[in-house]
This record gives sequence, C-alpha cells and structure tokens, in this order.
Amino acid sequence: MKTSCHLNLQQTLASQQFLALALQEGSFGASDWPRWWGDLALMADGAEVLTYLREKDFLVEDSGLLMIGPRAEKEFGRRHFIDLLSTFVADLELRVVAGVREIGFVSPLALPAKADRESRPLVLAGRGWFVRHIDWERFTVWVEEIPTKGDVK
Repeated sequence: MKTSCHLNLQQTLASQQFLALALQEGSFGASDWPRWWGDLALMADGAEVLTYLREKDFLVEDSGLLMIGPRAEKEFGRRHFIDLLSTFVADLELRVVAGVREIGFVSPLALPAKADRESRPLVLAGRGWFVRHIDWERFTVWVEEIPTKGDVK
C-alpha cells in the first residue's frame, strides 16, 4: 500500500483496515470506529492513522461519516480495489522471543492491547507470557515468561 512510506507497519495495517471498513460498510462513524476493533493492539494508533488518511484524501468525511476518498479511488479503484484488499498475500505473523529463545509465531490480532499487557498475558507454547515490547519493524514480540505455571488468566 502506498501509504506505507509515511506510516510504520502497524499503522499501515491499521490504514488498510480503515479503508477496507469504508469499502465494506460504505461509510463508518468518524468517532465510533473503535467499536469495530475494541482494544485490539493493532489499532492503538487509530486516531493518528485516521488523521493521516483524511489529510491525504484516502478518506473523506461528510456529516460525521468517513468514506473512501478521491486518492483511494485513484490509487486502488481502477481494479475494484483488489490491490488494497490483496496487499498482504499471507497472514502476517510476528516472531515471539524470550531473551535469546524463539518461542513461536503469533498473529498481531492475538496480542493484548498495551493497557492490558500486565493483566492479560499472551498464551503460547503451553505457557503464559507478558508482552514487554513489540518491534513492528522487525516483526518481533519480546516477552517474559510468567513465573508461576497455571497463572494464565
């Protein structure tokens, strides 16, 4: 997606989700978009991404509703938005690492929101892990094992 030159990977994925939502629904509320994703960590920068998409005319607002804008039409519309919808051929997976040990891979959708990371660990390889840092540029999630087994909530 061409917006990625100004956005990091997480923001690029979020922008793709916003544009896909506008295509799917025809329009969506400029202030109620969080109900579509809840506390999904991927959408943590949602407000910033929406500002960017509006400024660049990928989305336009009318009476509080956001819809596909002229730039999105120009860049993606000629083939019925297939380039937008097929931007990522394979599902994105993030590598999960504890210290120097690779634990496995997860979808960004499996990650707890930043505000919930202390109380809601990631469950992987039969254990619970606290997410300490997500490096979106390296597709890596840095975790720390929960010390007490069976402590996964």
